[in-house]
Amino acid sequence: MFRRLLIFALWIAVTAIAIALRPAGAQQKPSEFKPAPEVPAMPKALMKLPRTNITRAKFPAVDIHFHGRSLRTSQDYQKTIQMMDEINLAVISDMDGGFGQAFDHATKIGEPYKDRVIHFARLRSPTGAPLHGRWRIYGIGLPDEVLRKVYYANALRHVPAARATVERRLAARL
Repeated sequence: MFRRLLIFALWIAVTAIAIALRPAGAQQKPSEFKPAPEVPAMPKALMKLPRTNITRAKFPAVDIHFHGRSLRTSQDYQKTIQMMDEINLAVISDMDGGFGQAFDHATKIGEPYKDRVIHFARLRSPTGAPLHGRWRIYGIGLPDEVLRKVYYANALRHVPAARATVERRLAARL
């Protein structure tokens, strides 16, 4: 034990002498070394402007990708429509309309609000796995009256300049 302590003390003494005897200007960094400048986490703002809290859209807006999992009762629809009116949101597209009976239930409860909420069905394969991305939806069995209202009447209500194009396409389909 005494031998180890003696060797350790000798090593400390040699290290201390080596540090004390080295030249003052001799540091261990390469000649081209330049320390990195201090960079703040966020860049400094070049302009300081007052914050504008926008609580209502100037023009009627359309939310094309809404997940309406909470739209299950008539009261849920009423609250959502009230919020939409407060912020000037004209139409929302509910991407969580469900499939099968859940879709039928969502469209039945949402019937009074069909001008404001458009439901899209989630599709499932015969195995029950969700389908993603590589299919065409041709109305999902909805009647022509509903399809015209959803795809054409709503579009014309929000983009009146498209009337001639829409009417031309409708005439070509008949």
